[in-house]
Amino acid sequence: MQSITMANLLRWGARIIGVGFAAFFLFFLVIEGTGYLNYLAVGDILLVVFLFASVVGGLLAWWLERPGAYIMIAFALLFGALNAAQNGNYYGFVIMLPMMIAGAMHLAATYIKVHTAQKA
Repeated sequence: MQSITMANLLRWGARIIGVGFAAFFLFFLVIEGTGYLNYLAVGDILLVVFLFASVVGGLLAWWLERPGAYIMIAFALLFGALNAAQNGNYYGFVIMLPMMIAGAMHLAATYIKVHTAQKA
């Protein structure tokens, strides 16, 4: 019983982080508009795509938890790696840290759920 409660806490914590990150992303998209997207370099367009894909992974994790978590983490890491390659700093990893944490929380919830079901 306690492990199911812990899995639910992890799942809902990850969902809250994911929704908060998505709201933050969409807030800036609405404020800035999409007009500037025409003037971005290819690398910057890839950063936007990786950011968007990580948010989509967070939304997918509501229904398909494990694949959504993998998508969140993979695209967050790709975003950080591309940003590091372009700018020579690791701020991209810091920006995407909430999505990586949320993905890890989804994976932990799935792990607890699967191993609790096996013991029962």
